[in-house]
Amino acid sequence: MTFNIHCILAFMGMLLFTASTERSTVHPMKLTSSEIKYDVASKSIQMKCNVFIDDFTPVINNTMFIRAKQVNLTEEDKKGIEQYFQAKYRIYINNRQLSLSFKSYSIEQNVQSLHF
Repeated sequence: MTFNIHCILAFMGMLLFTASTERSTVHPMKLTSSEIKYDVASKSIQMKCNVFIDDFTPVINNTMFIRAKQVNLTEEDKKGIEQYFQAKYRIYINNRQLSLSFKSYSIEQNVQSLHF
């Protein structure tokens, strides 16, 4: 009987700790995946970057989250995305830095695919 009470108390303690931790801090891990391809026909480099909407949109601006979920980004949102990637991503070929130009995006569940 005492074993069961200790297990229940320990479990309740873990739940309370987890709940208070989640409310007080934002999860520190941000994940993304990028795919870079060279298109032989057009002789251009194409990049697709997948980001979690709830992690990425606050970095661009405070109201982009709602528009991103509706697949309705403004020109200001698109410019913010392009500026962010130009500042944070560096792609070099033969010691020459390439500039990124934001082309389009798509959304599936909570993942936004950004195409450059």
